[in-house]
Amino acid sequence: MTPSTPPSRFRKWAGRLALANLVIVIGVVVWFYTAADQHWLATLLLFGPRWVALAPLALLLPLSLLARSVSGVVCCLIAAVLIAGPFMGGTVNIASDLAPPREPGTLRLMTFNADSKSANRELFHRFVETYEPDVICLQDADRILVDDFPIEYRLNFLPGSNGLAMASRYPLKLLGTLSDAKIGPARGAARYRVSFPSGDREVATVHLPTPRPGLEAVLSRKPGAVGTLETVIAKRSTASAIVRRWIDTTPLLAGDFNLPVESSIYRRDWGQYQNAYSEAGLGWGSTMFSNRASVRIDQILFQAPLQCRSVLIGPDLGSAHHPLLADFTQP
Repeated sequence: MTPSTPPSRFRKWAGRLALANLVIVIGVVVWFYTAADQHWLATLLLFGPRWVALAPLALLLPLSLLARSVSGVVCCLIAAVLIAGPFMGGTVNIASDLAPPREPGTLRLMTFNADSKSANRELFHRFVETYEPDVICLQDADRILVDDFPIEYRLNFLPGSNGLAMASRYPLKLLGTLSDAKIGPARGAARYRVSFPSGDREVATVHLPTPRPGLEAVLSRKPGAVGTLETVIAKRSTASAIVRRWIDTTPLLAGDFNLPVESSIYRRDWGQYQNAYSEAGLGWGSTMFSNRASVRIDQILFQAPLQCRSVLIGPDLGSAHHPLLADFTQP
């Protein structure tokens, strides 16, 4: 053994530690997918800074490299992929960029939670004017007025109820709205029929209940906080099921679901749909930003024969939520 060669014991222990970490990561990922939005702790992780799971690799990867442990490096890389992908919700897709000039024949849909009084109307107007979405699904949009849109949308802006609204470059008709005491105030769904040049298509805008009261109770260590979060999870599960039944076969919908795609509630109720960002996005795709974490809870969902070409998460328009846009082919 030359002086520059690490001792075999050091190399062996580096590999063992990296393997042990990988086994833990696999177990956590499996538990997380099973328990997220069922168990209170997994739900706390679901809406928290999940990237902290990468912290052990900051020590184990350099240690494995120093020890020249091939098995250790491989275990660290596999663990990193599992954390960045399934655990944190990262996606890798090769798709065309969504640029302001819309390609002919595409359907461009935008969803945006205006966060009630927070959205900057001027920034909103400029963004819509630049990207020219065919349909805009709005939530918490009580303060968004018809004059906040470019002129081509003003004849086709129809508020629903509970802060829901839709605007379009084409004629649209409100088909119905859903509000229910079990869903809660300022939440629900609204269905519209949009008359595209290619034909009529049904589109829905959705806003599901927030987990915030339960999460804040736990983070503030309030008495009975775990019970509060468990109650919030149960209410969100009930609300999602009610909206899903009401949506029925609507082929295109978007909004603030307050559900990351890793949520067991999301998979149960909305997993039958294709997700625009999951199909065409690159990275983690956070759409809602807070002081503690960022998370992808604003979704655009669709069914065949629509195909998603590209997606874009827009800039800060004054709301805690950033707008999400997707381009679709229209067979």
